[in-house]
Amino acid sequence: MEKTYRTKLIFHIKSLKFVLISSGVSFGVFYLILTSQQQSFNLNAFLLGALPLLLMFIAPAMYLHLTYYIKTFGQKLIVNESQNKLTVIEHGRRHCYNYSSIISIEQHLGLNYRNRIDRLGRRFTPWTPYGYITIKLDNGLRFQLTCLMIDIQNPPFVITHTYFRFFPYLKIQKEISEKRAAVTQNFENEVSHYKATFKNHTTRQLKEKLDNAKSYNKASVEASKQLLRNREAE
Repeated sequence: MEKTYRTKLIFHIKSLKFVLISSGVSFGVFYLILTSQQQSFNLNAFLLGALPLLLMFIAPAMYLHLTYYIKTFGQKLIVNESQNKLTVIEHGRRHCYNYSSIISIEQHLGLNYRNRIDRLGRRFTPWTPYGYITIKLDNGLRFQLTCLMIDIQNPPFVITHTYFRFFPYLKIQKEISEKRAAVTQNFENEVSHYKATFKNHTTRQLKEKLDNAKSYNKASVEASKQLLRNREAE
């Protein structure tokens, strides 16, 4: 049975709940202060007085929300528990793996959650509901799934490491080996695509691509080489 995860409105609301509460409380307090002084509510006074302070308070949370949304835009996770497989669709590409390919699954959480080791409480901030999960694979690739698309407290995977962070921004810097792995994986995906496209081509058509390699995509040339090699082996 497959289950699909993607960004949902309910996850946006849950992540923004403290921002919404802070905004409502600030507006209410400012309104009460004005009315207690027998003054009518002045929108300009609110915009010049309370709003800048409110924006400074919630700006970190809005930054996290924006970066998380950009990360998850168009991203989709498909989990098939019966077959122990997962598929991540990112930037229009499908990445399919078995559970056995997973090295670790890291859980990055805000500091309002209790540490499982010392059980100490954490400080409250507007961005504490935010967090994400990093799936690291044996080929060097990793995928980040944010709280805007999955429940990070009850993810569809067994967590191997949990990190409590004051400001859980996305760590998007990749190691050189991971960058190389990503490039290699993309190239292999392109080669597989061209092999499927060229499988009915004649030997002459495939050799023509090798003879004019500079005129063709590198992945298409490599696919032609592999197809010719397979035919010769037969």
